[in-house]
Amino acid sequence: MAPEVANFALEHPPALDRSTAAGRSVLERRTIHIPDLREDPEYSWHGGQGERLGQYRTVLGVPLLRDGKPFGAFALLRGAPKPFSDKQIELVTTFADQAAIAIENTRLFEAEQASKLELQEALDYQTATSEVLNVISRSKFDLQPVLDSIAQTASGLCELADTAIMLREGNQLRTAAHYGSISTGGPWRRPSLWAE
Repeated sequence: MAPEVANFALEHPPALDRSTAAGRSVLERRTIHIPDLREDPEYSWHGGQGERLGQYRTVLGVPLLRDGKPFGAFALLRGAPKPFSDKQIELVTTFADQAAIAIENTRLFEAEQASKLELQEALDYQTATSEVLNVISRSKFDLQPVLDSIAQTASGLCELADTAIMLREGNQLRTAAHYGSISTGGPWRRPSLWAE
């Protein structure tokens, strides 16, 4: 496929309608074989631009199915008006089935990884909360260890480069706890600078 045809395909993906073999295969949930585009009045990928640019005449569309429901398609193009053989169609259908299995396995794996990540995140949050509560219980009359623990824990959980807890004193904010490598610029800040 020439680069301009590949670019055209990326910019004008086939619609989910009967104007392409891929679109029909998804709509009808079956293989669509068009031996010669010039004899198919419905075929008209982007107003006929696709086939003129690509200079192809024979098309095969094979749906990708998951539990009988289409989620994509294979599209095979041939320059000459030469029909695909039954064996070729059978082979491509097998490839489509294998691709559907591979795509589903990848989707399931990604869902499992996301679930594991969510569970790990929940455990991390619960552990962090427990640690902060532990510091609170040990520091009933000393606020500083509690604020330091909260700043450090928030920095770790949120993957932050720096965390500061500011307390208002009159018309200014005082850095009460800090964790990270970025300088807070001193212990005092005006509240207007921290409005956001």
